[in-house]
Amino acid sequence: MTVRLLSHIDIPSAYWPGFAAAGVTLYVAPRTDHTGPLWPDGPLQPVLCAAGEAAEKETFDPSAIDVLLTIGSLGISAQDMAKLPALRLICCLGVGYERVCLAAAAARGIRVTHGRGTNDTSVADHAMALMLALMRDIAPLDRAVASGKTYGNCVRSRAANGSVSSVWEPLATTSPSGAPGASLWRSATIIGGR
Repeated sequence: MTVRLLSHIDIPSAYWPGFAAAGVTLYVAPRTDHTGPLWPDGPLQPVLCAAGEAAEKETFDPSAIDVLLTIGSLGISAQDMAKLPALRLICCLGVGYERVCLAAAAARGIRVTHGRGTNDTSVADHAMALMLALMRDIAPLDRAVASGKTYGNCVRSRAANGSVSSVWEPLATTSPSGAPGASLWRSATIIGGR
């Protein structure tokens, strides 16, 4: 049985043979930009059809599409879902499915899947990095060093417990080569200061 998959996202051509080997005919939806609708208003435009390593432009039959591959931020509206009468499955890459019309999918018995938990570790890492960057004033310090400016005469960096953990003082406003705008800084660690 051949599965006809309409992809709302770009799939690198290196992966096309894998789809073909699995019995999947891959159609890449035409979009003017990466956040565009599943297809523009008006007649259906030819889409990229990948069969093995080859790809051709052809006008697909929306009534033959079994599966939609999308991401949560693009999703699919009830109106676009209605254009795909044979649709049985909507696969959202990643965790989100916020723009998939779940009511329309449920009314037609279409299953909706997503990659629950697939990026938990990355999100936690990112949250910790942002928290530390905020607490330690990484962005303002970076801008200060890059521009040769300071906040008054020094910049204070806070530790997680709220204490001042270090004070950054400018040693010079030029680099050893004499280039203007560069700064050399010295850190004086202060334990428990406020």
